Amino acid sequence: MLLDCKNLTKRFGGLIAVNDVSFNVARGEIFGLMGPNGAGKTTLFRLISGVYPPSSGTVIFNGKNITGFKPSAACASGVVSTHQIVRPFREMTVFDNVRVGAEFGRKDPKHNVTEVVNEILTFTGLAPQTHVVAKNLTLPSRKRLEVARALAANPDLLLLDEVGAGLNPTETSGMMDLIRQIRERSVTIIMVEHVMKAIMGVSDRIMVLNYGQQIALGTPAEVAQDPQVIEAYLGKQFAK
Repeated sequence: MLLDCKNLTKRFGGLIAVNDVSFNVARGEIFGLMGPNGAGKTTLFRLISGVYPPSSGTVIFNGKNITGFKPSAACASGVVSTHQIVRPFREMTVFDNVRVGAEFGRKDPKHNVTEVVNEILTFTGLAPQTHVVAKNLTLPSRKRLEVARALAANPDLLLLDEVGAGLNPTETSGMMDLIRQIRERSVTIIMVEHVMKAIMGVSDRIMVLNYGQQIALGTPAEVAQDPQVIEAYLGKQFAK
C-alpha cells in the first residue's frame, strides 16, 4: 500500500468533520471519494496533504509516518493536492504557473525545470497556451492548469479535488481521460468528484463519507448498490 490512513479524526471545536476514518490506497490505484456536501471529503484531503493536522489518527505514506506534516513537507515526500476552487497565479503565464510546481516540488535530477514544464504542458494539452496569462484562460483550461502545476511537482500521490466541477459532459469526459493517462505515469490518484458517472467510470475503488464517517468502501458496482449510500444521496425511501 502506498497510503495507509488509520483512525483519522478532525475536530473543529464541537464539530467533528472527519470521524475515525481508516482506509488504504494501493500504489497505482485510482481511489474515488464520494459523499454529500459537508461529508468531510475536502477535510480528509487536507489531513493527508498537511493543510490540517489531525485531532487523532495517523497518515502513513510510502512506509513513512507523515502525520501532521506541513504541506511543503508532504509535497517533498510526494503528496500533492489540487484545489476545489482553482487558484492559478492570475497575472502569470501558463508556463510560469506550471514552473512554480516544478521549482517547489520534488525535482527530478534527470531533467531541468524547463524540460519538465514543457513536457507537462504537452501532456495536459496546454502547450498551445504556454504564453497565455492565466486570468485569460477558460474554466476548462484553468482546471487543466491546476492539474498541470500539481503534476510538475512530481507527485507519487495526487489528490484531485473536484477537477470536473463546472465542466460540461464533453469536458468532463476529457478530464477523466487525462486522469487515466496520469495513472499510466505511475502516479496514484485519490479523487473527489460529484459527477457520479465520471467517478464511477474511472475509479478502481470508492469510499463514501457521510457526516464525517465512512459508510461504504468497495468497487463502484458495490458502492452503487449499498443501501447506506443510496439513503445518503437519495433519502430513506429509495434505500431497500
